[in-house]
Amino acid sequence: MRKLNRRSSRDVSAIWRLEFQERGAPHFHLIVFGLDYIKKEDVAKLWADTIGQKYWDTSKDEPAYPSPG
Repeated sequence: MRKLNRRSSRDVSAIWRLEFQERGAPHFHLIVFGLDYIKKEDVAKLWADTIGQKYWDTSKDEPAYPSPG
């Protein structure tokens, strides 16, 4: 949220939901209020910065997750 707040001159708020995929990987749904449109690629980069780039490779069309174990 701090990273999103830095992108706006207004206060940003959000509603999020965590669910687990069949393979056990966490998956988030996020609705953000108070921001203009953000491109999917920019959101992916913000998320990669938040959780650590080694867990999310944004250089590919689809994100690369760490392999289990």
